[in-house]
Amino acid sequence: EFLDSGGWHDDASESKSLRNRGRKQEPGTKQSETVPKMTKKEIRQKRSEVMAEKAKALKWIESRIKELENNIEIHEKELERLNSELIKASEEKNGMQIKKLSQLSHASQDLIENHFAELEKLYEKKEKEAARFEKKLNEWASFSKRDIGYR
Repeated sequence: EFLDSGGWHDDASESKSLRNRGRKQEPGTKQSETVPKMTKKEIRQKRSEVMAEKAKALKWIESRIKELENNIEIHEKELERLNSELIKASEEKNGMQIKKLSQLSHASQDLIENHFAELEKLYEKKEKEAARFEKKLNEWASFSKRDIGYR
């Protein structure tokens, strides 16, 4: 079903050749010889290629997630510090300091919220990418024995 719909290949002729691997050509077609079957080694190699693609695709996402989580932690600590200073400035009735600290506090809070929004999008992207590669791996894992040649 997957290979009949073109698989993950952009080139329809490439996916068609994959579908026809190991099958004899129908009478009346241009090519009268059989398409070679895939060996277990070739299938393992394809699975390894997919796993390498997956690692590469997810690496930058995971790296950015870690960076955002660290930034959120830093800004949350900064926000705590600003709030403590704001309380102190309120007790001292220092209007200028209260105004300055309030603005810094709001800016820090906005930054944290923006980081959380980006983080949410990245987690969704990571899940979609992981699922996409898992589907590819499962398709290679379920490659039927009739498609495997014994060369």
